[in-house]
Amino acid sequence: MSDFVTLKSNSDFRRLYNRGKAVTDPALVVYYSKNRAGICRIGITTSKKIGNAVERNRSRRLLKEAFRSVCPQVIPQYDIVIVARSKTKYVKSTRLAEIMLEIFRDQGMLAPEGELLRIGVHPAHRRRGVGGALMRCFLNEAAKRGCTEIFLEVRADNEGAIALYHMLGFEQVGIRRRFYRAPIEDALVMIKRLI
Repeated sequence: MSDFVTLKSNSDFRRLYNRGKAVTDPALVVYYSKNRAGICRIGITTSKKIGNAVERNRSRRLLKEAFRSVCPQVIPQYDIVIVARSKTKYVKSTRLAEIMLEIFRDQGMLAPEGELLRIGVHPAHRRRGVGGALMRCFLNEAAKRGCTEIFLEVRADNEGAIALYHMLGFEQVGIRRRFYRAPIEDALVMIKRLI
């Protein structure tokens, strides 16, 4: 999920202020509640306490950009209002994104698991640590995005990949019979818990 719908109705904002849950941080306040729309809906607001129009617009832009980077990890069933605070305008959007991730993770709003669909290294570059480096980058990014566990499937005869995954802490949890085609082959299902 990479899209979100913007909340514009004053009644939506009031509903979240009155009935939603609130989480505060020195840089922002998050109000949220579940919706039945199956999409993430977001509203961002600033008050005149933040400063003049330029400072308020800057705060809204920072919050929107931070949320845009976090949105793909949010379970698409929430209405969210993010309120700028006086410190918002001094915080970088990357830090605001980290704060949002912490809040959303603590509130159970993030998708907890990830899946590696495909990774490959050109034959000319194998056995040089490229695959391990790619996997470590992937696992670090997954952890930043709030994933608690990672799943993957690997061909049962791919001994090099299996050894790499074991070295990185994956463990086999199952077998999918006749999963791969051309040639038909079983897949090992592996998991790594990140917490």
